[in-house]
Amino acid sequence: MMLYCEEGKTRLREAMRTAGLRELKFRIDFEGSKVVFDVVSRDGRLAHIHRQNHHELALAKKNGG
Repeated sequence: MMLYCEEGKTRLREAMRTAGLRELKFRIDFEGSKVVFDVVSRDGRLAHIHRQNHHELALAKKNGG
């Protein structure tokens, strides 16, 4: 939930705290969207590394290593 408040900020913060909610500070960015963390790319890289390591182990065993 995002709230914007010109007046009564202190009362709003107290009400949120009482309700067990926490305030997260933010700022508006006018540079456009950015990828902060890409799970798909990360998982793809990890899968590639796993396949590569598995392939190298298989070759080592085949060659008597």
